[in-house]
Amino acid sequence: MIATYIDESYDSQRRVYCVAGYIGNLFDWALELEPNWEKALSEYNLEYFRSAECESGTGQFAQFRDDPSDVRAPLTSDEKARLREVKIKFVDLCVDATIVGVGAVVLTKDFDALTNEDKEAAKLLNGHPYFICQQATMMEAGLLISRVNKARGTHDVLCFVCDQNNEVSGRMKMSFDEFMEKNPESAEYMGSLNYEDKRRFKMLQVADLLAYESAK
Repeated sequence: MIATYIDESYDSQRRVYCVAGYIGNLFDWALELEPNWEKALSEYNLEYFRSAECESGTGQFAQFRDDPSDVRAPLTSDEKARLREVKIKFVDLCVDATIVGVGAVVLTKDFDALTNEDKEAAKLLNGHPYFICQQATMMEAGLLISRVNKARGTHDVLCFVCDQNNEVSGRMKMSFDEFMEKNPESAEYMGSLNYEDKRRFKMLQVADLLAYESAK
């Protein structure tokens, strides 16, 4: 079985909306990356990894500040260096793992202009950039697995695990069957689409890192 963990993000000015994640064999996730990820979390005394908090020195990452109680203070060069060390550790885990990144980005200004001017487009796009980015990401992942299966003579099933988002997850799950019907080549080996909490499903934190950096 192949698992794709997916998260969404946007840049600090909300100019860009991104959905991205990683594709990998379930055994590689479970036996390679996840234990290494948990080891790194323990090493840095973290319950979870979240890119935005690592960048800003907030939440779990306030501990790397000189004064963890003052998260509004600008980061000093020493604090930035400590946070950069942590970030590089987790980035390196992704780079060294047997996983492949995939994602899609939308410029929110263009998306808003289109949906405001064209009611039909707004309806098709569900009024939120998440859907076009999520579907493009799933389509690319599906095409990749389809090509790999045909080249190897295998029949690995592709499942999607996405970060829980109450604003969009219900509608996305409801439209998943329709998406597969309209994209038969991508959907040939698709299995399930599920939404989970990234604090419990740690491999969603891996997707968080790619989505955050892609949006930047």
